[in-house]
This record gives sequence, structure tokens and C-alpha cells, in this order.
Amino acid sequence: MSGAARGGARYAAVALRGVSRPLSLPFRLTIDGDRATVSGVTSLDRTAFGVGQGEWQNTDQIPARVTVRIDPKARRASP
Repeated sequence: MSGAARGGARYAAVALRGVSRPLSLPFRLTIDGDRATVSGVTSLDRTAFGVGQGEWQNTDQIPARVTVRIDPKARRASP
């Protein structure tokens, strides 16, 4: 992620995989005590980011436009 815009409990990631292409990934961050949960979804053209090279470059089996969902969870480490 390269930069993040914050607005209340909503955020937006604006970069992916070090490739210079605009991408917005809206996500929600929830913090409850020592636990944090993030969830978000976007779609992108995987070929624009170099995802799927060689035999996987063809879009017959895996379309160029794909949906990306994130749902990581974290817990604060004990000191």
C-alpha cells in the first residue's frame, strides 16, 4: 500500500505491488480492544499489474478483470 486516505472508520489504499497504476481499494477498519479487522473489495485488470505471466497471461481461463477481497485480522502482541 502506498499512502492511505482516512475518513472516519473508512480508508482507501491507493497502490498495488509496486506498479505505478492508480488503484483504489476502499476498506473498513474496526478496532475492538486488542483486535483489529480490515475488510474491503475492489476489481482490477490483473494484466496491468503483471499478474499472470507466461502460460497464465492468456485471459481465456482467468479473466483480465478480477475481484480482490481483503479480510485480515490482527491481535496486539503482548509486551
